Amino acid sequence: MHENGSNGDASAVRLVIIVDRHSLRHYLTPLRHLLVGLTTQAHPTILICPHDADAEAMIGAPVSQIRYPILKMPMMSSWGKVSVLDSLRKFKPTVIHCFSAKRIGFARYLARQLDIPYVVTADLFHKPLLHTFIFRRQCESVITFSKSVYERLYSRHGRLKKLVRLVNPGTFVEDTCACFSNSDHIASLVVSQKLGSPFEFELFLDAVKHLAIDGYEFMVAIIGKGPAERTIHKTIEKLGLSQIVTVVPPMQPLRAIFAGADIFVCLEYTPGLNSRLFDAMSVGMAVAAGRENAGDLLVDKKTALLFDSHDELSIYSRLQKLLGKRDFSRQIATAGQVHLRKHYTVSKMVDSLLEIYRLVQQEHKEKANSKEPTPVES
Repeated sequence: MHENGSNGDASAVRLVIIVDRHSLRHYLTPLRHLLVGLTTQAHPTILICPHDADAEAMIGAPVSQIRYPILKMPMMSSWGKVSVLDSLRKFKPTVIHCFSAKRIGFARYLARQLDIPYVVTADLFHKPLLHTFIFRRQCESVITFSKSVYERLYSRHGRLKKLVRLVNPGTFVEDTCACFSNSDHIASLVVSQKLGSPFEFELFLDAVKHLAIDGYEFMVAIIGKGPAERTIHKTIEKLGLSQIVTVVPPMQPLRAIFAGADIFVCLEYTPGLNSRLFDAMSVGMAVAAGRENAGDLLVDKKTALLFDSHDELSIYSRLQKLLGKRDFSRQIATAGQVHLRKHYTVSKMVDSLLEIYRLVQQEHKEKANSKEPTPVES
């Protein structure tokens, strides 16, 4: 018995999206645009997100939400699953898209109970979990928004060639370029990421100190929170950078903040999609990033300036060039916008994902039909 409520229409998509705090942070931009695109094309969607995540404010798109888990208590787990299932049975979904590696088991449980397919987004942050549920073919498709992740999965797991699919994330690109758009304003650098390790910031702050000593005028905003926050504050005070560097908690919408800044500095390595990087490039910020992030999106001296994350002089020289040569910085920023317009459109992303959803729905239906016993003639 099928509960997906598709009424035989193979093109009908009623989607359930499962996220956690990690996926909201890293996939915010494509999630926001996907939800808007689905609403525009009249594909009903439900978002399952943690109770403590302000998903509505972050995503800013009209979507029904189910909170799970409601409380982080083992005794509430079974009750929570039953409650989610009751809501989904009324909604009659046709496919589940799990954006969270930690929620793959939950996605599989819901899919089996509802007798519908599920797909998973892979970013290599939780490789053991991905191995358990993806590489054992317990889902219908693996979707990645990163070419480097796609190539890694494709090369190491040849038997999954038909399972893994690359979808370029979509974003809207501003017509104007934010980078040094006002020559009267002091230059501004922005770092936006989880403050997980103080070592990621030590060499950067040392480079900032030497740039200030050399007479460059600029301000730095570090947007984020995490266990390294206290240490970062102490380093800023020790280096005498309190008048230049400010640490502020995460805020939304980041895109509006980026639109008033010049240079985006990416200190962390993200083995997948960096939603904040996409927002920065889309408004026209010049990007300086660690060389380990090089790929289709960040091409050295074309769409970004790349530095050695373990070399203070390398960080210093890249930031010095962006601060000292404003016309060059605007060329980098503009090239990034052109690249996004060409390869990372929202319409292509939504169409590609809908095609995958319809395909796995059809394949799931065909598998179910093949298992049905042949009626015995009387």
